Amino acid sequence: QMSHFRGMMYLRDGRMREYEAPDCPDVDSIHNDYQRHLPYLWLIPHFELSKIARWGEGQASDGHIWEDLGSFSLGPLDQWADRIMADTTSLWVIEQLEYYLNTNNTNYLIQNYPIVVKAVKWMINNANQNGQGLPYRLVCTYDIIDFDQYDATTFNSIIYLATMRAAEEIAAVVGDKDTQAVCQEAFQVGQSQLYKLLWNDTHMYFRAYTGGDAIMGDCLYGQVIAHHVGIGWVVDKDKIQSHLNAELKYNGDLYGIKVVTGRHTPPPYHRTSDSMGIPHTTQYSLRMKQGLMPMLDLHYRLGYDTQDDVIWMGAAPDWSYLQLALNHSLKNLDIALAPVSVELLNYRLRLNDLWNIVGIVTPSDWGTDTAMHGMPYVTSHYGFVMTDYYLLPLLSGQQTNLPRGALTFDPVYECPFNVPLLLVNCTGIVSCSVGKAGEEVYTISISFGELLSISPGGLSVKGRPYPHPISTLTPGQSITW
Repeated sequence: QMSHFRGMMYLRDGRMREYEAPDCPDVDSIHNDYQRHLPYLWLIPHFELSKIARWGEGQASDGHIWEDLGSFSLGPLDQWADRIMADTTSLWVIEQLEYYLNTNNTNYLIQNYPIVVKAVKWMINNANQNGQGLPYRLVCTYDIIDFDQYDATTFNSIIYLATMRAAEEIAAVVGDKDTQAVCQEAFQVGQSQLYKLLWNDTHMYFRAYTGGDAIMGDCLYGQVIAHHVGIGWVVDKDKIQSHLNAELKYNGDLYGIKVVTGRHTPPPYHRTSDSMGIPHTTQYSLRMKQGLMPMLDLHYRLGYDTQDDVIWMGAAPDWSYLQLALNHSLKNLDIALAPVSVELLNYRLRLNDLWNIVGIVTPSDWGTDTAMHGMPYVTSHYGFVMTDYYLLPLLSGQQTNLPRGALTFDPVYECPFNVPLLLVNCTGIVSCSVGKAGEEVYTISISFGELLSISPGGLSVKGRPYPHPISTLTPGQSITW
């Protein structure tokens, strides 16, 4: 992803650091890093480990972890700075589990465990500030939409649930039953409160925030992370499917998925083509009473809702991920990938600018001038779209748990196929060919790094295990069964 890799710094002392974007000149913000971290984790893991360590070293006395390693105001490099957020402390904790499951490095987990415990306590304390059991009035990576004004949001809440599950698993590895029980209770309370406060039981979708019926594209991002890491489903799968249907119906666009529908305008289920993009009188009056009218006028300065009615590039890949995870079959593939396909094809075939994929683009309903539609709008060379990397192990059906000696593949494709093997410091190819008797023959070959320590039967493709143990496979080596 050279569009974003261009912001990398490689320093004489061996450190690697990366800017968020040219117009967001902070360095290695955690929430942005987790959108883009997978290719670095697979190919340059010391880059991720260096950042993880430095973020953890700066943990605040109350337990939260600061946003970045270089202030937005161009402060000193590798100094903890900027905002207290819902998706920094949380994602730092989740990455501890991800790295452990991909490496079986127990010492690494034990070394960072005191930071994990302190971080989880801060998260739970914040969630309990007003008794709601969910993250309370915290800013997140979707900062332009000002969601920290609301008591709770679905985006923050599902990341919180994923973190409680991750911390529970980490505590189990370390043998800390007390913390394990605390995380389990926080998860149960949080999930119950999510359904109570944010699930619209009439129209069957998750509200973007408490106190309204707007719907947010990408509010289920935390579920993408949970499924990818191996935590599983932190929210009822039927609710996820129902929400995805509503999100595509109300927020879907020719160029991706809009970030918010039904906040400055009527709730999405009341909207018609005539009302889209036009301020609703009741909502306008409410915002005036809240003292937010100048901000709202600013966002309508072009005659369109430039705050909510825009496409953030991370929503479509994440929608596609969850749709495919729920319906993991070749038959569903084209439907699942449709949103991310139209988003990227706009860049590949229409804008012809894969060198500079931005963070936010304009939608298809800003007037009748098509020269305004699907155009770069905010923040150049950005990493939001890099959540599409999560699709690679999903397409191969890769599930990784090296502490258990397990690495399994269930590709969405029929044989013959070639799909990637993607681990920390190791990549390869998983292939299927048809043998002389019509049987499926599987081959795993290593391209980069080393595949280490797989138990007998722990490696499998399409449910068929490789019967022998694997101690080491190096580039150029392969196994076939």
